[in-house]
Amino acid sequence: VRFIKRKQTAETQPFQHVAFSVLGLGDTNYDQFCAMGKLIDKKMIELGAERAKPLACADEATGLEEVVEPWLETVLNDVANMCSSAPDLVEESKSANGEEEQAVIQQEEAAAPADLPASSDSPLYIMYASATGNSEQIAKDLAATYERLLGNPDAFTYFPSVVCCELNQFKKHMTTWEQENVQGTMHGLIVVASTTGNGDAPENASRFVRFIKRKQTVESQPFKHVNYAVLGLGDTNYDNFCATGKEIDKKLALLGGVRAKPLECADEGTGLLEEVVDPWTMSVLADISNACRGGPAQGGAGSTTPSRKATPAMPAKKSEVEKPREEPEEKKSDSASDIVSQSSACPGVVSLKALLGLESQDSLPSVSNSMLPSLAASRSSCELFHEDHEQPTETGKFADNATISSASSGAMLYTQARPYSSKVVGARYLTKTSTAAARTIMDVIGTDGFASEKDFVRAQKVVELVFGLDSNDQAKNERNGKRVIEMLLALPDDFSLEYQPGDTIGLLVPNEAGAVSFVLEGLRENHGILPTQKVSIDEGHPITVEQAIRENVDLCSVLKNKKILNGLAQFATNEEEATALRFLASKDSSGAAAFQKYVIDQCRSFTDILRDFPSCRSITIEGIL
Repeated sequence: VRFIKRKQTAETQPFQHVAFSVLGLGDTNYDQFCAMGKLIDKKMIELGAERAKPLACADEATGLEEVVEPWLETVLNDVANMCSSAPDLVEESKSANGEEEQAVIQQEEAAAPADLPASSDSPLYIMYASATGNSEQIAKDLAATYERLLGNPDAFTYFPSVVCCELNQFKKHMTTWEQENVQGTMHGLIVVASTTGNGDAPENASRFVRFIKRKQTVESQPFKHVNYAVLGLGDTNYDNFCATGKEIDKKLALLGGVRAKPLECADEGTGLLEEVVDPWTMSVLADISNACRGGPAQGGAGSTTPSRKATPAMPAKKSEVEKPREEPEEKKSDSASDIVSQSSACPGVVSLKALLGLESQDSLPSVSNSMLPSLAASRSSCELFHEDHEQPTETGKFADNATISSASSGAMLYTQARPYSSKVVGARYLTKTSTAAARTIMDVIGTDGFASEKDFVRAQKVVELVFGLDSNDQAKNERNGKRVIEMLLALPDDFSLEYQPGDTIGLLVPNEAGAVSFVLEGLRENHGILPTQKVSIDEGHPITVEQAIRENVDLCSVLKNKKILNGLAQFATNEEEATALRFLASKDSSGAAAFQKYVIDQCRSFTDILRDFPSCRSITIEGIL
């Protein structure tokens, strides 16, 4: 910083051949928010550098991910595009990338019309059909991204504003869509649509779907001046997968609309929404902008911000895709510690090698960072307190202060962050299942419930013994593997939790005692954190570490999010274990197949992965939460 501030540095213009981008991290609770990032960004320009991407400032006080994640998704491509478009690098690009690659670049540049309108008369419309909130959140995230671009004077934005709302509000905007835009260009519409029930549209989109299905609507062609893109969310466990998204995409075309981007369908049933949603959201803003201006869609990976000149993304060199990453030659060592740090006989590595048909001495495939899911900034914050730290007591609970109007809505009182603590007041088998296990447990621990964690573990062992599975006894497997229990759950006596048929009620179930103990032991051994210490999550009221691990993270469900595997690889102290986790998290076809067989098919959880790859147990409490 002292160097870039010097007067003599400005005279030499040391960065005149440099393209750069700056991400600033700061806290709006302090006066000089992101002062260092702003200073570096400003000085780089004064010293001759060219900005490849506008300065982004992330606020640690409110949550980093809203700024950091979009910035991370595009920064590499933006810097590469800026460097490749520099006049003095064109000849070098020809020789380095080859004639074939250069021809592709020239064709894409030639396809862009020379004179395109700089702005639209109408806003960008982002509309959603949402039942559980996923589609609504994706739509609002897109709108927030575009609003940030509008607030940045260095960013090119085609639409002067953005409107985000549910699809049932379509009538407010029909008069705009039916009119021709400036210079004959098109209006922009992005739709994110979920499907509910048996292929039905969510309630907040039902009127819109009925409208586009009418015969008289087809005759009027109300979307003939509209470019559109549709993202459908669905679940392949149901027959009519993404029915609403497919219906809207099809009908908009029949009603005169023009696709700016092909329909994409994301599957909530696999738990891997991000594999479809992330690439789509990365490029849809650029695609819709370019299409509405009359230019080609820029739908390449890493393209989020519409650029003033369509610069094609640099294709990856073959060597980066086909060859494993070459590690620098390391100094040989005969010490036991060095050998252990580089190789592993852990269960995870052994099993993965067997799955891939590799010998124990063979190396696991290496993957480049471009093949890995992005490491998103933490969506939550936590603060750990010492045991002697005194915390102020709560002055009152939310329900105690609620008015009659607010208490009449269970959705207002009870949320995922503030759930109602219910109890099972009755249960019965709906299948022909023996109640012997239940009677045995009641004989052991009594009828008053579990007095301690040990009681729960004892009860769990009884269930496993009575309802165990046997590969040699098919009848036993069918009997024990299909048990349906009807449970009667307690509701608040004050009727503050109201619901109607069709409402969604979520059940938050604590993690198994064995999994909780395993994670707590790792925190104690590696970081000296005790279960009784207090931790505050997202600036909430402090709770014990034990309660946070038991209730605030999912240790026991099947681990379907590859980003978590990539995150665990960062904590692995064993190189071979880190390589194995990166391979399982990769987008490579062989890595995806291994992930399916090793994690999904065998129902491995977060705790299972920690057991299979023990060097990851050094993960911090911040990393877990």
